[in-house]
Amino acid sequence: MLMMILINLDLRYKIMIIKFLGTAAAEGIPTPFCDCKTCKIARRKNGKHLRKRSSILINEDLAIDCGPDFISACNEYNLSMKNLRYLLITHAHFDHWYPENIETRHRRYIKTETNKLIILGNSSVFYKLHQLGYKDKDLNIERMEAMVYRKYYLGEYTIIPILANHAHEYGEALNFIVEYNKKKILYATDTGLYSIENYDYLKGYNLDVVIIDATNLLANTSANHLNLEGITKMRLKFNEIQAINMNTKFICTHFSHNGIKNNYEFLDEIAKKNNLIVAYDGMEVQL
Repeated sequence: MLMMILINLDLRYKIMIIKFLGTAAAEGIPTPFCDCKTCKIARRKNGKHLRKRSSILINEDLAIDCGPDFISACNEYNLSMKNLRYLLITHAHFDHWYPENIETRHRRYIKTETNKLIILGNSSVFYKLHQLGYKDKDLNIERMEAMVYRKYYLGEYTIIPILANHAHEYGEALNFIVEYNKKKILYATDTGLYSIENYDYLKGYNLDVVIIDATNLLANTSANHLNLEGITKMRLKFNEIQAINMNTKFICTHFSHNGIKNNYEFLDEIAKKNNLIVAYDGMEVQL
């Protein structure tokens, strides 16, 4: 019996588990002040049509982004964050970084011990955190300022920030390559089309999963988000530079109610025709 338990634990930690805590853009779906078709369907059908603001959890100890729906997602999926050790923040927009979540680590709110939490982000992320008025020791955190294309070794993970095409008014945004046990994922939201520098860095990378911005999937888009045309262009370029292979999964996330204009089933059908996966809140992917 003990041998079987040890084997099961060993297998568990040889895989990468990605859980989508939220898959919406800043306004969420449904959007509280909106009665468009998408929002009406979401209110009526619930389930996969409901979307919290975007965030993912990897293997219980690493999260990317921590927006205003983070606590709600933890409650819905019965998740404790006591094992969380690493938090990567893409940028300081409110739907991706709501530092008041981190404030709840203070002794005035909880009496149990916490792990030290390493937060990797840029200066605008830490400026918002600074405004709370706490010292790092009060929250048991360590700030780590992200430098583009530099490797960070966090436990069993290798993290590489790359430059997103987004949030220029906030001193740019980041996307992240996450490597774990020979598996490689790219978390590529929020962003528009990549720069030449990013493509040069990603040459020959052979990613297993690309989680990509789909804010305006079925609509026109802006320079700092993607639609289906933009995702297709990115995918073709990734293929050209051998950043992906024929088995690489492309998972769409960060949907706006203005960019999908219909229900989950319709969106999923369109995505499958384009060899894409539509993420939904609570979805898990194992590598």
